[in-house]
Amino acid sequence: MQKTLDPIDCSSQPLDISFHPKHDHLMAAALVDGTVEMHDFSPTNGEEQSDDDSENDTIVSSIPVHTQILPVQKDGKHHKASCRTVLWSADGTRLYTAGSAGDVA
Repeated sequence: MQKTLDPIDCSSQPLDISFHPKHDHLMAAALVDGTVEMHDFSPTNGEEQSDDDSENDTIVSSIPVHTQILPVQKDGKHHKASCRTVLWSADGTRLYTAGSAGDVA
């Protein structure tokens, strides 16, 4: 029987997600603002919330990875880079990311 998950709220628009290969309750999200968020949506996460907010906060980590300012674009404006993709290594020990500036981390 499949479980239905509650919505997972990211702090910014997600562009890509990757589920951990060994811990299926962990998910990494590549965000448009250049950060990578780690979410834990295991059944025990968020059960003991001290505030009155009814949302289940699944964010366990947020790391700015691809947040540099890009060179001036054709429209004459500066734009902030974004994190475009995330991928776990097969053994789950590494998380690879790529940004809109062409960088890989």
